[in-house]
Amino acid sequence: MKKRKTTVSIKRIWAEKRIVIAFLIAATAVNVGLLAFGVLPVKKRLQSSDDQINSALQERAQQEINFKSSQNRILLANRARKDLDEFYKTVLPSSAKVAREILYKEIGARASAEQLVLERRLIRREQAVSEISRLSRLEATIRLSGSYGRIRGFIDRIEKADAFVVIDNLTLEPRINIDSGTLVLNMRLSTYFLNKETES
Repeated sequence: MKKRKTTVSIKRIWAEKRIVIAFLIAATAVNVGLLAFGVLPVKKRLQSSDDQINSALQERAQQEINFKSSQNRILLANRARKDLDEFYKTVLPSSAKVAREILYKEIGARASAEQLVLERRLIRREQAVSEISRLSRLEATIRLSGSYGRIRGFIDRIEKADAFVVIDNLTLEPRINIDSGTLVLNMRLSTYFLNKETES
């Protein structure tokens, strides 16, 4: 009996409120459609746009970091080039002629100061240190004799000289058939100078 009454009540409500119920169903369908085809796609597009913006911002930040890093490398390279040019101008001989005079002067003056006998001195020039180098090399091969203390003093004077002279190699041996206190020093020295022909 109750079940029949409930069925009658639903039929009565549908009959009396049919238009309202139909409107509510239609409105619900429209809302679902808007949610499915309007709001959700827009939200997804907005999320995609946010991701693209964030990615672009990160890429821009990385580009700025790379740019600053490149600027720092350029500054360091320019500073190193400036320091190298200053070294060339203030430390190295200015020409082959000056370099040759320095080697003659340093060898002769230091040997005389230590009372050594300069038996041989040969100076030759290498055109360039390498194909791309701005420097040329002047090499001196010498042979002198004297006591160990005098030879040690000569080497010390060369090492402490203001002129840019490099000791490349040396050998020390006793002088045969002469006073046992006499030694023979064979030494190869070099200096470098700026090759004017390679300057731009």
